[in-house]
Amino acid sequence: MKLNAYVLAADPTWIQASVLSYYEIVSTLIISYDKRGLGWTGVPVPVEESLALLRAIDEDQKMKFIGGDFARLEHSPIENDTYQRRCALEEASTNCDWVLMLDSDEILPDAGKFVKRLKTQVPSVYKSVEWPLRALFQRLPDGSFLEVCDAFGHQHSEYAAIAVRPGAKLIEARRNTALPWRFAIPQTLKASIKDQLKRLRGQQPRVHAHVSDGEAIWHFTWIRTEDELRRKLSSWGHSLDFNTETYLSDVWRPAPQNWRRLENFHPIYPTTWPALRPVRPPSKLRIVSNNSATLC
Repeated sequence: MKLNAYVLAADPTWIQASVLSYYEIVSTLIISYDKRGLGWTGVPVPVEESLALLRAIDEDQKMKFIGGDFARLEHSPIENDTYQRRCALEEASTNCDWVLMLDSDEILPDAGKFVKRLKTQVPSVYKSVEWPLRALFQRLPDGSFLEVCDAFGHQHSEYAAIAVRPGAKLIEARRNTALPWRFAIPQTLKASIKDQLKRLRGQQPRVHAHVSDGEAIWHFTWIRTEDELRRKLSSWGHSLDFNTETYLSDVWRPAPQNWRRLENFHPIYPTTWPALRPVRPPSKLRIVSNNSATLC
């Protein structure tokens, strides 16, 4: 089985840690970047810094750097997001069985297990793989993170299509029209019953196989300095969907002090983030500084 990947190079904060978490399992990495150094909203983004960080870790010369024009101001940010991913996916789909689509702030904790599951558990009729993500929101003074959880403090996963077979069509960011195979983390009995009821009503996708919580992708979008986060949100595909400054001042910044009182606080779809709980980084991930990490 041959696996390629694409990376969108515009956000340097976690990009090295993300790529290193799966570098060994892919044959080719398509590095997609805007030639003018602009984000999807037309604001400048640190493209050159991102490219330099990627070149520094490309020991096996797997990376192929492809520039384009993705700040099309006549289009919305999410349309530009989707367009860049489509271009990158097309380039990455040559001579492979799957294309990995991790964002540059997502870290895959066990690439070996992921490949094994992809190879042995996903039937050929399924063209897209959905995988659980653990969303991190803030840091605590003791070095632990605040992770999104359910209202009772239990595991709460988000899901994203992180791998597709060549030929899959993206319709919004990573969302696609291919038949999906969903891996999920086993839930508590109460949460499992609620999900089963949602599936019966057609409100919840079917779960095909389970993975351990240690295999879930760690999502670091909100773990960065305030300046880095403000820069990220200014060029984000969803930058027009909420008031970023109000959210930063009222929710994100005070979260280390009042996280026990936060509920239903997602900036766009409030109920998708019910609550927060403290967690430690996974054993394979060592946090190096306030804005970087490495796998060990």
